[in-house]
Amino acid sequence: MENKINILLVEDNPDHQELMKKALMEFEKDYQIDAVSSGKEALRKTREKDYSLILLDYNLPDINGMEVLREINESGKDVPIVMITGAGNEQIAVEAMKLGAYDYITKTRGYLSTFPMVIKKSIERHRLKAEKERAIASLTEAKLYTDNIIKSMIDTLIVVDPSGKIRSINKVASDLLGYKENELIGKPIDAIFAEEEEEEAMPFKGTRMKRLIEEGSIKDYEMTYKTKSGEKIPVSLSGSVMYEPRVNADKDAIHTTRDARRIIGIVIIAHDMRQIRRLMQKEKELASAAAAAADTERKRSEELASINKELRTTNDEVQKAKQELEKRTETVEKLNTFMVGRELKMIELKKRIKELEEKP
Repeated sequence: MENKINILLVEDNPDHQELMKKALMEFEKDYQIDAVSSGKEALRKTREKDYSLILLDYNLPDINGMEVLREINESGKDVPIVMITGAGNEQIAVEAMKLGAYDYITKTRGYLSTFPMVIKKSIERHRLKAEKERAIASLTEAKLYTDNIIKSMIDTLIVVDPSGKIRSINKVASDLLGYKENELIGKPIDAIFAEEEEEEAMPFKGTRMKRLIEEGSIKDYEMTYKTKSGEKIPVSLSGSVMYEPRVNADKDAIHTTRDARRIIGIVIIAHDMRQIRRLMQKEKELASAAAAAADTERKRSEELASINKELRTTNDEVQKAKQELEKRTETVEKLNTFMVGRELKMIELKKRIKELEEKP
């Protein structure tokens, strides 16, 4: 054995104690035996040390073996106890078994040669019991962990058997489809899909089912759920094939690869696409509105460009007209100056003529 097996021998008769220790050590050298002769010493020892087994005599000088058995049980110690009784005290042994003793030994002729096997079997029985309890605890924890994951999922989860019938369904799926969970158990999986889905498009039928089995999974497969009320819900579906676990005897490990093992089911996870499609539609509408706004802005820009062009043309014409007007104004001013000068000369000439006429 790899580890020492600690045994507590509670026996008040020194001769019997030595004989029993010798018989146990001859039977199994890896036994580590502590021997005490009273009930109180036994209780003290169990508080100080963990034992693989307690070999407990009923007749003790202070408190009897039954009292010791009760106190050990009440302390919560998980240790197998084998009760030792004298010949004719089988009823005590029965009572001890009722209180949780694993077995009993009666001090009859030849018991020293047979009781070591009782001890070994009791230790092995307790070891197997402890392993079973650990396995159950581990399975319970794993199941609780898995259940919590399933309960916390926001997507639908459905498990179908190899024939395509629904085996289990999470609350999200039953709520989304409008069914009670037990209403869908045993129903064919296509009962929850819209009727217009073509048979060849179904991933769990025909050639697609064969492909699913070959590849082991499908991903982002667009389907349409049909609720109990008839509402159609678009979903994005993924599925994975579950295979029967195979134990590798060489490594004592469980494998779940496909290699020619029996299919035990298909796990289907589907995401409700309504919100995503609404967002996609909204995005499309926004993109369309943005394009329309861009087109309107482009047209406005073109109109503004045209107006600006017209304004520039008008401005050029105004500038030309202004220049022409300035030229005409200058000409008029020159003409006016000329006319004024001419008029002055005419007045002067008329005055000179008059002066000449008035001379004798």
